[in-house]
Amino acid sequence: MTKPKAYPKLRASFRKSKFAAACLLAVLFAAAGCSGMKVKVGMKVPLNQTPVSAIHVSLPKGPAMAPGEHSPLVVQLTQPDGKVLVTEGVGQGKVMWKDLRVDADIVTASDNGMLILDADPRVSEDQIPHVTVTVPSHPGLRADLDIPLRYDFKYTANFSGSNVIDGTSSTDGHPVQLRVRLRQADHRLLQVSLRSGGTEDYYLIDPKGGSLMVRSDAGAGRWGGQGARGGAITVTYDPQTKPYLHVLHFSNRGGPRPIFYEEPLPPLW
Repeated sequence: MTKPKAYPKLRASFRKSKFAAACLLAVLFAAAGCSGMKVKVGMKVPLNQTPVSAIHVSLPKGPAMAPGEHSPLVVQLTQPDGKVLVTEGVGQGKVMWKDLRVDADIVTASDNGMLILDADPRVSEDQIPHVTVTVPSHPGLRADLDIPLRYDFKYTANFSGSNVIDGTSSTDGHPVQLRVRLRQADHRLLQVSLRSGGTEDYYLIDPKGGSLMVRSDAGAGRWGGQGARGGAITVTYDPQTKPYLHVLHFSNRGGPRPIFYEEPLPPLW
């Protein structure tokens, strides 16, 4: 008796082999991040092999940063023929960040061109963050950028209770104490101290556009049911800040209403 031909099995095996090979290539390509591979296929441009005559750096999200904010850098490099090359990432260009050097003062710069300003306003208050971008392969190129500070930012501080995954249990919101004082300067800003447990956070808020939302809700597992409550919120404010208290917002569902005390306060820092 003649045995059936094995061609279908061979074709199936061949298809599996092609699929496995394609998967392997995809994995290798991704793993290499493949700066080298991406250069070869034209997805990236090696600056050490590229003529460049000018450099410019900018913040596409805006010229200023608020404490705690993350803002991406975009660098443009102009070639002698007028062609403009742009950095990868937010710039969606072909210039690799590894071919650039970013030196930052007051702010922190990550390896992928992201700037981070410390959330504590005391770190940067009355200072001007600065960034310098150079190209190691082109020693004559340099771009400098001063970054103004802004305080018209909408902040959120969350001290809500935690939730258990099965949804049957939760914890209370944490008690929060706020102190609010007006900083006397050319530009009026609210100094805010926010304390809960053993931690204390600070904010500078521009009443013109800025705000602070403080949350201390009961954990969602039992909200509307039994047990957990929102945390108590206490606000002590200097009399001069009374016209600006509208920038503070609170949520402590299941807990008592926030309590306000008015009394003179010294500078909070």
